[in-house]
This record gives sequence, C-alpha cells and structure tokens, in this order.
Amino acid sequence: MEKIDIIPWNENFCTGINQIDKEHKKLVEIINNLATEFAYNTFKLDINTIFDELIDYTKYHFTSEEIIWDKYFKNQEDSEKHKKAHNNFINELHNLIKLQKKKPIEEIAEITLDFLVQWLVSHILETDRFMAYKVLSLIDGDSIEKAHKIAIQKMSGETKKLTTLIMSIYKVLSNNTLKLMREKARQEKVQKVLEEEKNKFEDIFKYSKDGIAILDLNYNFLDFNNSYLNMLGFSRKELLTKSCIEITAPKDIKKSIKAMEEVVNKGFITNFEKQCCTKDGTLINVNISASLQPDKKTVLVITKDVSSLKILEEQSKMAAMGEMIGNIAHQWRQPLSVISTAATGIKLQNNIDILTKEQLDSMCDTINNNAQYLSKTIDDFRNFIKGERVIKEFNLFETFETFMELMKGTIKQNFIKVNINVPKDISLNGYPNELIQCFINIFNNSKDALKNKDDDRIININAKIENNNLIIIFNDNAGGIPEEILPKIFEPYFTTKYKSQGTGLGLSMTYNLITTGMRGSISVYNKIFSDNKHSKGAEFKIILPIDDKISIK
Repeated sequence: MEKIDIIPWNENFCTGINQIDKEHKKLVEIINNLATEFAYNTFKLDINTIFDELIDYTKYHFTSEEIIWDKYFKNQEDSEKHKKAHNNFINELHNLIKLQKKKPIEEIAEITLDFLVQWLVSHILETDRFMAYKVLSLIDGDSIEKAHKIAIQKMSGETKKLTTLIMSIYKVLSNNTLKLMREKARQEKVQKVLEEEKNKFEDIFKYSKDGIAILDLNYNFLDFNNSYLNMLGFSRKELLTKSCIEITAPKDIKKSIKAMEEVVNKGFITNFEKQCCTKDGTLINVNISASLQPDKKTVLVITKDVSSLKILEEQSKMAAMGEMIGNIAHQWRQPLSVISTAATGIKLQNNIDILTKEQLDSMCDTINNNAQYLSKTIDDFRNFIKGERVIKEFNLFETFETFMELMKGTIKQNFIKVNINVPKDISLNGYPNELIQCFINIFNNSKDALKNKDDDRIININAKIENNNLIIIFNDNAGGIPEEILPKIFEPYFTTKYKSQGTGLGLSMTYNLITTGMRGSISVYNKIFSDNKHSKGAEFKIILPIDDKISIK
C-alpha cells in the first residue's frame, strides 16, 4: 500500500524551535497515516486505535508546547488562548469518534481529515509561529512588549498573505489528494480482483478434467490445457498446427462451422455435440460449450468426452427397447385377435352364404381401425428408437400422450392407475425422445416397486411452471425407497433387482440426460401423501430452467 501525504511537510511550517518542529512533523505523519487508512479502507488497526494514537500524541505535544510558553509568558492572554485552543481540539476529536455510530466511514473520513488539515495548518502557521516568534525574541534579550510587537510585525503584511495562500492551497490539496488516494485505492482493488480472477481462470484452465481450448475466429488453436491434449492424443506442437475443423469427423464439419457462426453472432453455444478424430484415428463423442471472449477475436471452448455416456445411452436404450417390444407384443394381442376374428367371420359367413354387405363393411372397418392402431404403435416405437438428437419444438402434453401410448401395455398388464395432470399449452424446444426415455425410466422404477403391492397401484404425474422453471413430478404409493439406497439411486449399474431383471442403467441415464443434456436437475425423496390411507412412496422431481429453450404457448 503506497503512502501518499495529504499534508506534505513544508519549511513554512517550521517555527524555529526544534522540539516543536519535530513534534509537528510527527503529528503530520500520524494524520497522513490516518488519511492513507481512510483512502484504502484497510484499517489494519481499529479506527479507535488510530484516533487514540492521535489524541495521545496530541496531548503529549500540547503539553510540550505549554511548558515552553509557560516558561516565558505564563498566565498571559496569548498563552491562555493557546491552551484553550488545545482543549477545544481534543474535545472535537472525541466528538468525531462518536460520529462512527451515526455516519458511514467515508463521511467520517472526509469530516475528520478536513478538520485535522485545516486546524493543524492554521494552528502551526498562525498560532504556533506567532508564539514561537515571541519566544525567540525573548531569547534574544527583548522585552515581552517588544517581542509581542516583533511577532505581530512578522505575522502581518506579506507574511499574512502568504499564510492565507498556503492555507487555501492545503485545503484544496488535502481534498484532491484524498480523492486521488481513494481512486487509486479503488483501481488497486479492481486490479487485485482481476488478478485473482485471472489466477482462478488459470487454475481452472490448468487443472480442469474437461478439455479447454482457445480458438481464433478461423478455428485455429491458440492454446489448450493438458486435458484437451490427453483427450485427443496430440502433442502441444502438433495441435498448434491444426484447426478445430481438421480434428472434426467429416460428417460433422458443416454443423461445426454453423455452430462457430452461432457463437460469433449469439455470443455462446451450449451442449453442442459432434465427433472428433484423435491422433490414432479413433472417433470420440464430445459435448461442447463455447463462448466468444470480450476481445471478440477469440473463442473459449470447453469440451467433455461423452463417449462412455453414449455407450451408457445405447445400453439403456437397448434395455428400454426390449421392454417396449414386450409392451408392443402385449398391446398387439387384442387388436390382432379382433382382426383374426373379423377375417375368420367374413370367411365363415361367406362360405355359408349369410354375409351381407353391411356386415362386410362393418368387419372391414373393424379390421382397418385395428390395423391403423397397430401402425400408430409402430410409428411411436420407431420414432423413439430412431432417437435423432435434433433440437425441435414439441408440446409437453403430446409428449406425455406418446409416452402413455408406449407404456399402455405395461400399465394394463401391471394393473397400475396413472393420474396425469399436465397443462396442454406448454411447448418446449429440446429433445422429446430423450425426455420420453427419462419418463419411461422413472415409470419403470415405480412399476417394479409396485409389484410388491396387492392393490391400489398408483402413479401420479404432474407438471407446472413455477419460479421460471418447468417442474415435472412423478410419484407412486409403493412404500418409498430405503433411506440407505437413496444417495446411490442415480449411480450407474446400481440396482436392487436380479441381474436378469435390470441393468441399473435407467436412472443413471435419466440423471445424465436431465443434468447434462437439458441443463436441469432431478432429485428423489420419500413422501407421505395426504390421501385416506396416508400412503408413502417415492417422488421424482425434474426441474428444467425456463429460457430460450422453453416457452408457454
């Protein structure tokens, strides 16, 4: 912390009496220290301690002065006035200390320093010098009367003008100096914050497990951390000769260029996925967030290797496929039975010549309606399995209808009552198939738990907008999840089922899709419901932030 003098010592302050001049310099030093503390707002010492030092030294100095004055003109009018001025100064300092409880420190600083500068400069230049001139004259052998006249003469005329000028200069100088000191202190604090932020960024850049790179607007690498190098397998020297496009899988080059254009125009992108080529030619799946830097010339890219997540997705999807194929087989039994019965009926009635046109039309309509139902089931299944990860606008209520159609067979087969309360006017921009997969995984967890319940198997699904978030809640009355299991529920491969019954991937996949893919959160807890039986069950709560990806229509 640099010390800037709010009262620079000047030879005009010298009285000619060494002891007094030495003590005046000390007083000026204390005031300058106080001003520095005020300006930088450091207060390494308590402000009361600083004031106490000022008061203690002032009393010591005033006593020294008064001993000298009393030696030469005790009980004279000038000496008594001087003592009274000293007492007034000490009283004013005590009043300033009391202001701490009533005014902010900045205001106290200005009032205190303005008082100290004006009082000290005025007291030294006028009162103390006048008294010193008298003492020096007496030392030279002059009488009291002559000494008084000499002091008046020296303090009048040009000297008086000079004193007034110096006092006015110091008033402006002290105010401006305090402002400059405060501005300098503010800049130093800002610089310190910037330096701390820079160090934090450098630590994150250096030690982050995610790959971090800095690109220019032509996609060339300017810098990167070790995690980025380890992810791709290149050396620093090798990667500095390449561009981001060069390491992109050919099929993803066009969308990568488009993504970079979006960063330049919009300022950022999040959750952009593509494949990159490592040094040995292996393709890895990456999730990228990028932001345009303040200089508008560089882009910060944060890259996660999600290859293992993709494998997890596929495993989870295959498990879901197997279950849904079973669902479809179950759903198809009744319409296939209806079609078979209608076809057999047509043939039989035709063989015995009792088939009328009306009966034929009716049975054909029955066959067609059931065939359309089978076709729709296949379309829903195909759309889910296709799973293209393309952001598109979709209606939340319609997504739940698709989910319910896919799970219709399971719901019926397991005698589950599903209560859905979802507004029809919420539209989202996102990934509907991934959201459906999350719903299926949560539903299956409840379904498996409900198998141990003999009657009233209930799953409730609610959705609402709350505090700029979309809230989706699934709960059941299956008795809840054991407390020791709750913290592990989203861990991959964690399952309480036999290996033949589950992979332990469903809820882990759901957690990753919600938190990483949709920038939301998911939690689970046990809850007692206020129904007639005070049922207990597990409640899953999904929170998706409302921003440019979610709208209410």
